[in-house]
Amino acid sequence: MDYYSIKELDQTGLVVTAFTSKGQGCWLSNNPDGHANYRQVAEHFGISPDNMVGTFQRHSDIVRPVTKAANGGEYTLYRTEPIEVRDGIVTNDRGLMLCSMESDCTPVFLLDPVQRAIGMVHSGWKGTASLIAVHAVEAMQQNYGSRPQDILVAFGPCICENCYEVSDDLFEPFSAHFTQAECQSFFAPKTNGKYNLNVKAAIRVSLQHAGVASEHIFDCGYCTYHDGIFYSHRMQIKTGEPTSDNMFTGIMLL
Repeated sequence: MDYYSIKELDQTGLVVTAFTSKGQGCWLSNNPDGHANYRQVAEHFGISPDNMVGTFQRHSDIVRPVTKAANGGEYTLYRTEPIEVRDGIVTNDRGLMLCSMESDCTPVFLLDPVQRAIGMVHSGWKGTASLIAVHAVEAMQQNYGSRPQDILVAFGPCICENCYEVSDDLFEPFSAHFTQAECQSFFAPKTNGKYNLNVKAAIRVSLQHAGVASEHIFDCGYCTYHDGIFYSHRMQIKTGEPTSDNMFTGIMLL
């Protein structure tokens, strides 16, 4: 399994971050292959699988705090019954790895180096339009006393603005929280009547409105669709590959 990291966050010495390339693509928490992959990640980082907690992704805007004390119960990765929906999770517990999975949606890593708190967010277009990354910042404020201006944010691999073709029906959900001028900057018209959507630009604008400093927002620069290194839902549909395969993303306080 190949591991990549967000160097701007790891170089603080406060966290380790990770995202994986193609290879082991199952990260389902109710699947033996998923369990095996999580165990492999845990071994790589020298932690117990019991100290890994995942999102329960439904393209929501819900962010929940998680703790080591509650893990192994409601938050366990090895579960057979659904738990509460959460596309974002935050914690200030050291040694607890926050995990999510993506295959075109944007993984958003958050670190407050002052209050020592972290977040992991799965931000598809729906979550982006409903400001899930901002909700993660708010959850860190409410639970750990974080200040937005202290928080560092990084985008992992996702489908880029040159590859993400959408229809104009997405204008309405974005217009609920963004100005017309902002929406026009996210949606680039194409000659076929479609648009290219820049999800990362929308997340960046929403975070800046919430008080995150522009110089504290980083981008790994990888595109899941055209780079060919990571899983891409749209590319997998195009090529007939299994669409159940995803990329693992994680962050852990040291």
